[in-house]
Amino acid sequence: CPAAFTGHGWVFDGHNQTTVEVDGVYTVPVVATAGGKNVRVAPGQRQSFLMRTKDDTSKNYAILDFQDPNMLFINKGLTPDPVYPLNATAWLVYNTSADYPAPPVLYNLGNDDFFDDLNYVPLDKEPLLEPVDRQLVIDMSMENITGISRYILNGHTYLGAKVPTLYSSLTVDETDVSDPTVYGNVNPYVLKYGEVVEVVMNNLHTNLHPMHIHGHQFQIIERSDPKGGSWSGSYSNLPATPIRRDTVMVQNEGYAVVRFRADNPGIWLFHCHIELHVEAGFSAAFIEAPETLAASDLTLPEDHINACKTYPMDYVGNAAGNDYNALNLTGAPDTVPKDSWGAIYPPVGEAAHS
Repeated sequence: CPAAFTGHGWVFDGHNQTTVEVDGVYTVPVVATAGGKNVRVAPGQRQSFLMRTKDDTSKNYAILDFQDPNMLFINKGLTPDPVYPLNATAWLVYNTSADYPAPPVLYNLGNDDFFDDLNYVPLDKEPLLEPVDRQLVIDMSMENITGISRYILNGHTYLGAKVPTLYSSLTVDETDVSDPTVYGNVNPYVLKYGEVVEVVMNNLHTNLHPMHIHGHQFQIIERSDPKGGSWSGSYSNLPATPIRRDTVMVQNEGYAVVRFRADNPGIWLFHCHIELHVEAGFSAAFIEAPETLAASDLTLPEDHINACKTYPMDYVGNAAGNDYNALNLTGAPDTVPKDSWGAIYPPVGEAAHS
């Protein structure tokens, strides 16, 4: 789903859909539209399905795509505008001489009207990752910082470093690479190689957020209903073979719990997949096995160095570009830009913005 903001659902009228893949993970085939259920994806999610066509070619069928009105209107206490283009229609054509029917009319769709993607099972049936070696509890909310509305994770908004975080991990002294201080204000979380990491996302905001990780497909352990509150610390029902994805929609004022094994050394962004939210600081950097990166034979490619020089930007040292004392962050970005452009400018109140 390449949407910039809302999730999308879709209907092939008169046809069932058998889901076989989500976010690059093959699933045990399941008819997700059985019993009148609908299917949907959040921004950043992908889904593949098989669909058997009709033997009868006497009529055509509508294809309906619809945006999630909850994100645009309902969660903010607004009534959907009847002229707002929430829907798009196409047709599955069997007979070019037959009529092109109107799409089905769907009323008041709620969570129960959709197939719950946590009910998918990975085809390889990878068992639940346990025990947990590292737990990250991340509270996600919004705050007005010096007149600019920003998203914050555990009280901190993402501020880009002078030196790309990957380059810092490859150019500072090996004795310093595991110290999160080196990476500045990118919301750094340093992970050890091979540990099972559990991420608890408490969405304190009034809207849904599709949370995405680079470099991994995580097991989705649990997710609350809308307004389910923050995670209590107790699991309600641990799945034996949880579905794996790289994006999970976290319900408004609810939570989600995911797990992955830190077996892919690198610098991996963890962020909301709504692009204007990324621009407004809704990101963190998972610094995975930096000591492995530092001990490897990886070096900065010459074309990367040339691009940095042309831009120009720093490419050696810590977040401040300091290559002689990695723990000296003098000069690293530490304030929210006040330029009159970009996401959520001018500042708005919590109730007014999604």
